[in-house]
Amino acid sequence: MRALLRTTLCLAAVLSIAAASFASTPAEKIAAANALEKQFLTAFNKGDLDAVMATYWKSPDLVFIDLGGMGVRGWDAPKADWREALQGLAGAKLEITESHNTAFGETVLGWGRR
Repeated sequence: MRALLRTTLCLAAVLSIAAASFASTPAEKIAAANALEKQFLTAFNKGDLDAVMATYWKSPDLVFIDLGGMGVRGWDAPKADWREALQGLAGAKLEITESHNTAFGETVLGWGRR
């Protein structure tokens, strides 16, 4: 579960950064990051791999902290990790009780607690 938490917290930052690139004002960037975080949580709680992956940047340049804590590049490694995690945690529900997204120029940094 620690690996999942670590990955989830890293994911919040990645999702926030991705969401920020499509918005123009700091408030819009934060709103986009919040919406993407909610989209991820809904997908995770349904155990929907494709919906989880829809919250990621689909690029070979994607950098992902895998469930073992190692950084990997590309699209396939995160998808394989999430497939394994969702199968192993069937029925698990994830809730972020404390979520923070803060805009810094072109980027939004997100973090939270489960």
